[in-house]
Amino acid sequence: MIAATLLVTPVSHGSPRIINGAEAADGQFPFVVSILSAPALASAGAFQAQFCAGVLTTPTTVVTAAHCLVDPKTGEKFAPDEILLGFGPQLTLGRLQIERVSSITIHPKYELRTARHDIAVINLANPRPDIPVITPLRPSDQPTYVQTDAPAQVVGWGNTSPTGSAFPERMRVGNVAIFPDASCGQGASHTIRGVRFNGFRPGEAFPEEMICAAGVTTDNRVIDSCQGDSGGPLIVGEGVAARLVGLVSWGDTCATNYPGVYTRVSAMVDFLQSVGALVSLAPTVPPSVEATPLNDGVRVTFTPANDGSIVTTFAATATDPQTGAVVQCFATPRKDGLPAVCDIDGVINGRNYEVQAIAANDLGNSPPTPAVSVQPFPIPDPGRILSFQARADRSALVRVSRANGHGSAITTRDVACQPIAGGVIRRAIIREGQAVLRNLKRGWHACTVSAITDVGRGSSIPQDFRIR
Repeated sequence: MIAATLLVTPVSHGSPRIINGAEAADGQFPFVVSILSAPALASAGAFQAQFCAGVLTTPTTVVTAAHCLVDPKTGEKFAPDEILLGFGPQLTLGRLQIERVSSITIHPKYELRTARHDIAVINLANPRPDIPVITPLRPSDQPTYVQTDAPAQVVGWGNTSPTGSAFPERMRVGNVAIFPDASCGQGASHTIRGVRFNGFRPGEAFPEEMICAAGVTTDNRVIDSCQGDSGGPLIVGEGVAARLVGLVSWGDTCATNYPGVYTRVSAMVDFLQSVGALVSLAPTVPPSVEATPLNDGVRVTFTPANDGSIVTTFAATATDPQTGAVVQCFATPRKDGLPAVCDIDGVINGRNYEVQAIAANDLGNSPPTPAVSVQPFPIPDPGRILSFQARADRSALVRVSRANGHGSAITTRDVACQPIAGGVIRRAIIREGQAVLRNLKRGWHACTVSAITDVGRGSSIPQDFRIR
């Protein structure tokens, strides 16, 4: 299993490994790299030479923990010829592909004592375009990937014994869960499968730069990273949706009642981009779309494909099969992870349209989605939110614009607010142009206005508001 780096005191950080995990399947994590001591490899073989792990993020770069590549006493960086990289799950020379290193870059703000900014990039002497890479998590994707109790995997060749020394020859994987930020620098405890973990206090961990994680087996054994796992990946998602969320950094001994601590990769994106370890790609997979009929219009909702690219724009077109006329709309991805939305105007009620969409960035466009047939009809225009007055008691006075039933009487009109971080949706009936929402969760909400007639329901595009 996977265990975390050792923390001897609140300011002394050791190195981690994986405890209570299982052997990785062949080809399961091709981008995970063993980091080897070059002198030890020559004299004692790969098993004795392995001391850390890393991940291939481009054909020429391996991302790992900074503490793997510096002298633990002086902080002096290792020379490139002191280390080698091994590709393959088995720590035997006949099974590993060995690559040389051309350069090492340590994060300029790395602190040896506190393990802040514990990240580094290794450049390969020879590119490996034949090996799949993993995409580092970007800040815009955090709401989707880094949620409390989100399942994750940690991978490495670290110690598998919480009390002794039992290092495996074959790569191992542990199933863990993401802890809340409050457990990673605010002292809050967290419980998984009935096992209670203590949280790290302020000054011990820094949640803006670190993520805590641990797991529990069905027989209540703790899954954690440990010595030898340092620099290895914390992964959320599978296949093309897999993201590098964290790097094994440190911990309070292995597989105890404290979680392992990982470098928060999304907080290090600027550094990774500056050294070429995070490359933007043109979208290769179209977004998922939903087309909803409106009065004289079509609403298109976009969900990105998570193919590793950074989407900056969504575009949708509605084509009239009778005339060939095309109308379109554009949307920008939301930072809170909710689907992006835009309305196509200028279509004719009762006529069928073919709707398609793409995702795009400066490097290119995705292929278009399959055509979706939709027929606009005169559902009500519910209006929109004009003002949102939050109150100290977690209520809000919402004022809205006038609605239009387009010839049908409006039977119900309300405002609904959904917490962006998750939680109960609150609704309130609109009377005389306003409504009062109560018991709102603190934080940001996506709020919409809805109106119902005998033809159907019409809803506005979400607007974001905050309850403090």
